[in-house]
Amino acid sequence: LITPEQEQAALGDCYRISLDNGVTFGPVHLSPISSPHGPAEMPDGTLLWVGSVREENRHQVTAPEQVQAFAVDPTTGDMAYLGSVPDIPEPDAEGQMLASYEPYAIRLPDGRILCHIRVQRPGGVPMFTLYQTESNDGGRTWTAPHPLLHPHGGAPSHIIRHSSGALIAAYSNRLLGKPGIRVMFSADGGESWDTDHILFESDFGEDLGYPATVELTDGSLLTVFYAHTGEEEPAVILQQKWKLDFTVTN
Repeated sequence: LITPEQEQAALGDCYRISLDNGVTFGPVHLSPISSPHGPAEMPDGTLLWVGSVREENRHQVTAPEQVQAFAVDPTTGDMAYLGSVPDIPEPDAEGQMLASYEPYAIRLPDGRILCHIRVQRPGGVPMFTLYQTESNDGGRTWTAPHPLLHPHGGAPSHIIRHSSGALIAAYSNRLLGKPGIRVMFSADGGESWDTDHILFESDFGEDLGYPATVELTDGSLLTVFYAHTGEEEPAVILQQKWKLDFTVTN
């Protein structure tokens, strides 16, 4: 039997670390933040985890400092607070904040850290979109987040840097046009993005998303996500293999 004390000690967002490619895993750790795709590896072997803060009673985004950055020691699992992403003021309602959560961050070769954040409006006119913020000091301070997509453009994002130098971010679209998985590309390190390229479209509703992409050995891409394949069918995990048709020139 599990005692109430044991349950409380393990209740929340948890993680375990493997140092042998998943053969074995270390102890369970509790995290003060959460994100769908977890941390990103830094050049020194440490992990940078940018996530949304959650209340102790589960799954309620809190403010201020809705998104925070932590350094994770991969050998001990210890998390050290680095800094917070500025909250996003609602542009048409004084004092009201947009909800920021489900971020993902990636470190670029020049040392900058780029982070995409899922942003929604807590009530009122629907919003489901992506904002971007950057850090030049390892995650301690961040620029004010700015929008990348139409307010209904889609989220959350998973970012990789392709061997060509291009940044690729995949995200789900649920409100703008036909639901599906879309990708955006940047050839200038995230300064600008070519958005809304359709990777997959669904005929069975907007319950889909959370894509993640890896580059294969031949340079092609594999994106994994969830979606429905029939009106009365449960959601399943799907994959789409595709290729990037341009290279980055410096």
